[in-house]
Amino acid sequence: MQEWLDAAIDAARQAGGLQRSRFAGVKTVTHKGAKDLVTDVDLASERIIIACLKKACPDFGVLAEEGGSHNEQHEDCLIIDPLDGTTNYAHGYPWFCVSIALAHRAVPLLSVIYHPMSDEHFTARHGSGAW
Repeated sequence: MQEWLDAAIDAARQAGGLQRSRFAGVKTVTHKGAKDLVTDVDLASERIIIACLKKACPDFGVLAEEGGSHNEQHEDCLIIDPLDGTTNYAHGYPWFCVSIALAHRAVPLLSVIYHPMSDEHFTARHGSGAW
């Protein structure tokens, strides 16, 4: 599990680096629902995360917020919100993060939350606590 956790931290940091680098710039913002925004950075971040994690977890399903889902019924599934807090991000508020989890048979086992603007990450393991 440590190998997967390390890969998830790396993927979150890579996606967060993109978010941080594009934070002050112009963003392409669209709506995926009445109140749900999506930016070009959401989509690019999701691609980065999936590409990184598929190297470490090639057979896992993916449930991703922005449409990169595939085989999400697999017993091992990556759950990804590439830019959790898109509305804040789109409006220039620095409170957003990258959220990644691994579930086995719908039970969350590991998770990583990365806040790019403070360069802080938080991890959790089922039954072992959070750091």
